[in-house]
Amino acid sequence: MLLAACVSNPAPRGWLPPAEIAAREAYGGWIVVDTARDARRGGYAAGESSASAGVAGELIAVDPDTVFVMSQTVLVALPKGVVRDATLFAYDAQWGSLAGWAVLGTLSTISNGVVLVLTAPLWIIVSTSAVASRSRAPMVELAEQGDRWEKLRLYARFPQGMPPGLDRRSVLPSSRQLKARFGGQ
Repeated sequence: MLLAACVSNPAPRGWLPPAEIAAREAYGGWIVVDTARDARRGGYAAGESSASAGVAGELIAVDPDTVFVMSQTVLVALPKGVVRDATLFAYDAQWGSLAGWAVLGTLSTISNGVVLVLTAPLWIIVSTSAVASRSRAPMVELAEQGDRWEKLRLYARFPQGMPPGLDRRSVLPSSRQLKARFGGQ
């Protein structure tokens, strides 16, 4: 029950830093963008799709009409009109240690004797809620109304948008992204 309530983070293992480090870092969060692809026209069309596609990687920038994502080692420019949904993970919530404490706390209710009938379910309910909340904490979803991208923009490598005159070929993946993808120290 504890694990079923948690959100699985799609970023490669070791790619996202803990919250304390992410707050001081210049790199963007990990974003998963779902797009609509219209196979009849061979291109993308918002709201009308025959197949689903998506892009995942570091959020580089959000411009007025384009979202830039470093997917693998390639900078992908997605027109906002093709985006159906997007979810960003800002940092590694490290909820595994909290889940461990929750299990230990529940097991410790054995020492409560008959009162275990009350304390064990209470531990299970409260700890499941706490771990589920912690696993969802770094998740930021695309808004339904208004400037849909405003909250996500804050977690981009370039929060004000792509710098004017920047050669897009010069934008490289973070070293952590390369390590997570290819291994190594």
